[in-house]
This record gives sequence, structure tokens and C-alpha cells, in this order.
Amino acid sequence: MYVNANWTILLDMDPYPANYMIIDGTVVADDTRDVYITAKSIHIRAGNISVGNPTNPFTHKFTIQINNTQDDPGWVIDPLIAGNKYIAVTGSLNLYGSPPSSVITGLTQTAFANSTLIYVGSSAGW
Repeated sequence: MYVNANWTILLDMDPYPANYMIIDGTVVADDTRDVYITAKSIHIRAGNISVGNPTNPFTHKFTIQINNTQDDPGWVIDPLIAGNKYIAVTGSLNLYGSPPSSVITGLTQTAFANSTLIYVGSSAGW
């Protein structure tokens, strides 16, 4: 998926799962529903993704899910940035939502390498 520099896209429906997204234009989340974006990799190159703003925070759920496998050859952005599962932001990513009631927490159990689960003291409002 490519968002041209001259485009402004309102996400009023979830985009089809993408292999690779390059964003040079503007992508704005529609605050009338939850928004879900899934891709193998996302590069917000010269554009931006905006979800809410400082005076009107996003009131729904906004999710970006990155899916790829460890053995996928991946993509090279430049000689210093490459990978097979990433969000690279060289443009801007503006996320404004309601502040969580718990902004700091700690682990309640050891987080082991390769684990997909962590245990925290509080996640209220996340």
C-alpha cells in the first residue's frame, strides 16, 4: 500500500492487511469507530498518521499490528534501517487519546526471553 504525498486518506474503514505500507501523504483515523491496521511493515516516510489531536483526543480504540515471520527476508529502508517486522517513522506519527489512569507500573513476575506474556502491577486504563 502506498499513500502518495498529495493524498489525504480518512480511515473510515480498516485497510486490507498489507505486506508493506509506505506513507508519504496524510492518513487520518476516523473517530466514529475503532480502527485496526495490520501490515508486515510500515514506513511513515515523508507523511504522517494522525489519530486525534491535542484538543480532540481519539475516543475509540486504535490498533496497529505488525505481522511477519522471523525468516522473511524483510525490507531495506536505507543502509542503516532494515528489518522484517517494523514501524519506521521518518515522517510523523501523532497519537492523541485519553490518558490512562495508570501511567507507570512494574513487573510482578520475571519477563523471560522469547515470552509473549508479561505480568504487570496495574494496567488500568490501557
